[in-house]
Amino acid sequence: MATLVGMTRDAKPFSEEYHLGDELGKGAFSIVKVATRISDRQKSAVKVVERRSLGKGDLEALRSEARLLGELDHPNIVKLHGWYEEEKTLYMALELCEGGELFDRIVSKTFYNEKEARDLVRTLLRTVKHLHDQNIIHRDLKPENLLLVDKQDNANLKIADFGFAKKHDARSEVLKTQCGTPGYVAPEILKSTPYGSPVDMWSIGVITYILLGGYPPFHDDNQARLFQKIRRGKFSFHEQYWDPISDGAKDLIARMLTVDPAKRITAAQALAHPWVMSEDDELETSELGDSLQRMRVFNARRKFKSAIATIIMTMQLQKFLASRDIDDAYEIGGVLGKGAYSVVKSAKAKKTNDEVAVKIVKRAGLPQDDEKALKDEMAIMLELDHPNIIKLLDFFEKKDHFYMVVEKVRGGELFDRIVEKVVYNEKEARDLVSTLLQAVKYCHDRGIVHRDLKPENLLLVSEKDDALVKVADFGFAQKFMPESGLTTQCGTPGYVAPEILMRKKYDAAVDMWSVGVITYILLGGYPPFHDDNQARLFAKIKKGVYSFHDEYWSDISPEAKDLIAKMLTVDPNKRLTADQALEHPYLKIDTTVLEGNNMDQNLGRMKLFNARRKFKSAIQTVIVADRLRKFTEGMASMSTA
Repeated sequence: MATLVGMTRDAKPFSEEYHLGDELGKGAFSIVKVATRISDRQKSAVKVVERRSLGKGDLEALRSEARLLGELDHPNIVKLHGWYEEEKTLYMALELCEGGELFDRIVSKTFYNEKEARDLVRTLLRTVKHLHDQNIIHRDLKPENLLLVDKQDNANLKIADFGFAKKHDARSEVLKTQCGTPGYVAPEILKSTPYGSPVDMWSIGVITYILLGGYPPFHDDNQARLFQKIRRGKFSFHEQYWDPISDGAKDLIARMLTVDPAKRITAAQALAHPWVMSEDDELETSELGDSLQRMRVFNARRKFKSAIATIIMTMQLQKFLASRDIDDAYEIGGVLGKGAYSVVKSAKAKKTNDEVAVKIVKRAGLPQDDEKALKDEMAIMLELDHPNIIKLLDFFEKKDHFYMVVEKVRGGELFDRIVEKVVYNEKEARDLVSTLLQAVKYCHDRGIVHRDLKPENLLLVSEKDDALVKVADFGFAQKFMPESGLTTQCGTPGYVAPEILMRKKYDAAVDMWSVGVITYILLGGYPPFHDDNQARLFAKIKKGVYSFHDEYWSDISPEAKDLIAKMLTVDPNKRLTADQALEHPYLKIDTTVLEGNNMDQNLGRMKLFNARRKFKSAIQTVIVADRLRKFTEGMASMSTA
């Protein structure tokens, strides 16, 4: 039973009931940690929320979630172990699901069939029927909220996150609040019409489609177009993907993804559907290997969890940000750098004394597209947590400014450090390439493409010789799905991939081209593609015209040149992926062999290259969008032909 501290006289403080342990994750409003109950050593996942971070309605929303969970007792619903309200902090102790997310488990499988998918759908339907029988609507069913109790193959499935859940009596209350997650939200919510429990059935329809097909029924990088597709119920069972899947499964999905909620199948009706009641041996022979591969791609993309990714959650985040003042958390210092719309200042966290950097963006005159781009950048950076990627620590939104708080790097640009060296060998260059590939692989595994990898965006944490390298500037970064691709022309001349210049659809392979260019420079000391005339430069890139000049490259290991050649392959389908590059023989050569390969002459060429590129960096971004042209007013406009 939940303990409502402040409402129950004999309740103990949280610290007398639990010991807090390791951090499991962070959200916009909270930290989730493992906790052990002192009385019986039972482990819980505890959501820790600072009161000062909450807006006016947020406290009651958390209380409502705790009350709902306290009433529920079902084997497939995450249990509430306790709720504690203290002077400065709130604690919600929940059942610990050590098996992680359901979809993560599925994509780790080597074998997957329709019977397994059906069993999961049946469990989900039974659980939602239990909720609906008690007049509870979840309103945010999605893969992130389907968890597994443990790491066993037959682990129990649990529905989690009742933050949007509502106890609803259709006879006395009309629901119109827009909530949910794009891609899973029902048409009636988007149409702002009264709705009820059928919204959950729509979400289950989407989840079922993904479990069987491996990709979502509704997808578009443009949210307005996505919502238009959902409102119309516009989706297909593409023959090349759905032919092996039983007609019964497709019939059930179609009945759940019915736009009219009055005609949509209920949980009770769905449980009686012929596909759900099919014999196991009928479905076990339907292998879903191809769907599993598609689901791996989809899963990498959907792992993008951000505070601005849900309807209304964006508004809640804005209220949260507006209720906080950066001056309460940070002591702002001197200017580190300036841009057209922004200034970067040093700062110190008042709570920890940690030094940070704060990017302050003026909202006055900032186009709406740029404001969205900034929030998208923030959302992507919130998703990233890797030792070789700049970490976003905090974000504040005020009437006149945005404040982006990131970790402070004191070592400057990587290439500036390299050219200061007296001695430079191939082992050092190879180690840098390995580090960069690991960071890029981390992004690509999460469905994120950087799109502007270049020397300026490779920074060092400190001034020490062995300082960590950090990939920075995610202003062009974007989520991607291979089946749809990206089309926006962006990047920096000299590092941009051929397919971008050719105006073709592209994906994560563009980053590997950029890594190839950087690797060439790290080893040769000059760029593979160069011309003072940008049109000729782009022509060389589109053709992949470059050379390993004997006078400069004869002492460089052949494995290095092979790796570069496989990254600078014009056809993106034949270009090495980050995974493949990390397995390349060059990355496995014994360090003593490479340490003996002195590259001091190449270092001299790199000094000349570095001086030149530092001069040009401010005006060398490919400009194709109004956003970039406005940010570079007064600079020469560049063609992307």
